[in-house]
Amino acid sequence: MENAPSNESSPLEAFRAEIRERAAAEAAVGKTGHFLDIPDIDQLTDEDRAMWELVNADWREAAKKTHTYQNAIPKDLHSRRGFAAFINNYIMDRQWAEIQAEKSKPE
Repeated sequence: MENAPSNESSPLEAFRAEIRERAAAEAAVGKTGHFLDIPDIDQLTDEDRAMWELVNADWREAAKKTHTYQNAIPKDLHSRRGFAAFINNYIMDRQWAEIQAEKSKPE
């Protein structure tokens, strides 16, 4: 019996689809800055997917690893470098939200 092709996407394909959806959602409201530097989402790799998963699971831990992650990306892979910049912005947004939440707590 032959193996039927799987209808399930790979984790990498699912990740790329998620990033495409985010880009489309931002474009729909005229907010495209995050994704202008990621013209080829198909260039994103499992390393990018792993960093995205880490950022969403524990942004503080991801913040410790962004320098190494970003420096490992070849300079000619512009979409991957753009995604690394997006990751850094995403972490900064999380940090800013935390600072604002702390400021609004009653003393």
